[in-house]
Formats: sequence, structure tokens, C-alpha cells
Amino acid sequence: MRFNKVHRLGLVAMLLCVAGTGLIPISAQAAGPPSFTVLTSHLDNPRGIALGDEGQLIVGEAGHGGDVFRPGGAPIALGLTSKVTAVNARTGSHSVLASGLISLTDLDLHATIGVSGVTTRDGQIYGVVGEFPQALAGLPTTACNGLPADCAQVLAGAAAQLGQLIKVDEEEGWRAVLGVGSIDYLRALSRTAQLQKEANPYGVLATNGGVYIADAASNTLDFVTNRGAYSELTWFPDPVPAQTFPVDAVPTCIAKIGNVLYIGDLAGELYSWKNGVRHRLAAGGLLKHITGCAAHDGALYLVNIFTTVAPSPAAVRTGNVIKFVPGQGASLFADGLNFPNMIAITESGKVYLTHNSTCPATGMPGCSGEVVLLKARAGGESSHGAESSQD
Repeated sequence: MRFNKVHRLGLVAMLLCVAGTGLIPISAQAAGPPSFTVLTSHLDNPRGIALGDEGQLIVGEAGHGGDVFRPGGAPIALGLTSKVTAVNARTGSHSVLASGLISLTDLDLHATIGVSGVTTRDGQIYGVVGEFPQALAGLPTTACNGLPADCAQVLAGAAAQLGQLIKVDEEEGWRAVLGVGSIDYLRALSRTAQLQKEANPYGVLATNGGVYIADAASNTLDFVTNRGAYSELTWFPDPVPAQTFPVDAVPTCIAKIGNVLYIGDLAGELYSWKNGVRHRLAAGGLLKHITGCAAHDGALYLVNIFTTVAPSPAAVRTGNVIKFVPGQGASLFADGLNFPNMIAITESGKVYLTHNSTCPATGMPGCSGEVVLLKARAGGESSHGAESSQD
């Protein structure tokens, strides 16, 4: 059971810890005026964010694991603490749309996987649960021996939910659409050029015909039609030259302008995809570790979760948002962000982010998952002096 990608996309072990000092409350790290206002807090590892109906924001919360522990190997805690939440964009109040979803974390709550990307289309809400069920081969239900009481339920939930594309209904909760993680894992096994045989569906984008999915471990762009048919559209090769973090592409987000898809990855690369052809785009070195992207008025807005580069550790308050205009170049749009993850932009240009996205709702004092509203508006001036580069 390999959870390498848990520690790539939930990279909190380096985020809040300093050698010899232990955990540092995020609130103590602020420097200078913030580029945002906090809409709501106390979210549980908030990752995905999308625009809902009637002034709502839909948020995927990865959860904080639980009380079921993986026997042997790397210590992993499992629980049904992940959920999808609706946040009122005016008041910040939030309510749970779907709960009881699987969450995996290490014992220090440093790296968590659960619901990640969420997306909406015509009032329909979709989300994706990370990982793949085959990863649980070392966790037979019989290992529970009745302890803890919810062990069998949690393991059954994990087997049924890991890697699932789900559809969320405000009245009925959630239902599984397709086990994308399982399919991607099996395809990774047969791909000789892929060294790490894993899957972790992460970013999603709903369109009229179905849902696009960026798998951050199989390194693929997938598509699931409205009827549930799966296709792999492209595979992303490892970064060149080789790097220490991440060692492979780790595609995380998808946005669309016209009939062109754009995909960002944790290696700091941006790609376009159209009619089966993939192109790598230049952004002048401003893209470092992308976890979220959205399109507005012909431009892309890309989230760097942090901007320090290995071997330097991930540093607090180094996250930012980069504006990229195809054919023109990239510029810094907002900075001073603390591990932002994904992004949603309203028609009027309001920019919302999940922020402190590696903070669980419990167990990590001084660390609170948030949704924030940037002070800058998409399509207008940035909240920082523009540093730009041209393709």
C-alpha cells in the first residue's frame, strides 16, 4: 500500500514544522497587509472549490482521517470524515451537502486525502475522492477484530469510495458515478514508461458532455461522459530535467477557454490540450507548484500552493495566484497566501480560494482551513505590482 502521493499533495510535514520547534500556528506567520479577506474558517482540509447556485460556493473537504489504523507499514489513519460543503458567499455560513466520505491521513495529520476537486454544471455538483481502492489490499476487514467499533464500516467505505467520481445532491447526499482511480491504476500498471504505478484523481471540470479529471498519480487527463463512459485523453511525462519534488508531473487542475483545455501540474508546468494534441506552454518561471486553476474573460488564474523549490522546504505564506493570458504571458496576481489550493471566479470577477488547505478541523491548534476572497478582481488590476513574462 503506497501513499507517496499523499505526501506530495498533502505536503504539510514541511509546511508547518520547523526543525526543533514543532508546530507553528499559521496565524503567527503573517507579514504585511493580506491580499484577501476570510469568508469562513474551521474547514477540514479544504481543497476543491466551485461556484454553486444562489450565491453558494461548493467546497471539498478532505477530512482528518479517523480512528482506524493501517496495520504495519507506514502509519495511516482512516475515517469517514471527508465531506462536501456549501458556503454562503455573502455570510460565510456553511452547511454539509454530503458526508461520511473516506479520509486518509498520516498520524500527525500532515498529509490527508479525501474529497479533492469539486465542479458544477447547470445546478449539478460533482466531486472526486482521491487514491484508488487497490491500495487497500493490506487492510482486510478481518483485521478489525471488532475494534474500533466503526472499523468494518470505514474499511468498506474506503473500498467503495477511493478514486470515485461522485455526484452530490443537496437532498440525497452523494452517489458514485465511476471508479476512475481504479481504472487509472490498472492503466498505470500497463504503462511501461510510468515508474510509479498509482492513481489519485484530484482536479475536475464539468462540461456539457461530461467531466474531465486530472489524475495526480497516474499523471493522466481523463474524461467521463454523462453516461459514465471513460476515456484517457493524454498522459503527462515526467519533468525534464529531472527534479526531486515532484519527481513526476502530478497534474492537478483543469480549466477551459473556448474549446481549449488547460492543465496545470505540481511540477509547475502548464499545458494546453485540443483535439487530442497536447502542448507545453511557457510562463516565464512564475509557475512553481500548481494545485488549482480557473478561467475568466480569456485569462487563466493559476494557484501555486507554495513557491519555494526543492531542496528548500515548503514555506508558509509563499503561495500565490498567477494570471496567464494565452499568447501574451504571465504576471503575479496575488501573493502572501498560505497554502492555497483551488480557485473559483464569479462572472463579475470575484476570486475565491481554499486557503490553509492543509489544516484539519481538529488536532492542529492554530491551523484553520478557510475560504478567502481576494481583494483583487479577475479582469482588473492585480493586488501586487505586476511582474510579467512573455511566451
